[in-house]
Amino acid sequence: MHFEDFGNQHAFKLLSKYIKNTCCFNDDIQGTASVALAGILGSLRITKNKISDHTFVFLGAGEANLGIAELICLKMVKEGVSLEDARSKIYMLDSRGLIVKSREDLSEHKLHFAKDMPGTKNLVEVVKTVKTNCSYRCCCPT
Repeated sequence: MHFEDFGNQHAFKLLSKYIKNTCCFNDDIQGTASVALAGILGSLRITKNKISDHTFVFLGAGEANLGIAELICLKMVKEGVSLEDARSKIYMLDSRGLIVKSREDLSEHKLHFAKDMPGTKNLVEVVKTVKTNCSYRCCCPT
């Protein structure tokens, strides 16, 4: 079963509910993530780096970016990094700014990437603070 465009409050719930019993695929969460990770892995072959050597900033925290972030973390775990350390290398900004632990409106999937630092809506400030070397923007204008 292939599905997409359910919104992140439903897409993750549906995927986790059916993935163990049904052959299913969410294009927004898994498809975009696999293509993005393939691009990253291709560049890492050229630079001879590991994915865990990098810090990532995502502008947008919808299904696509959350899926990419989770897949990047799984790859870091395969390199020997703990899941907690892998998630610490991912910074995400949504429509309300940087995803931080002090926010009360976070979904379970965003909470995985919440940081214990002051919130900001300024992307440049986040990039300078975390010294990222990779950033993504996956979102649909509304």
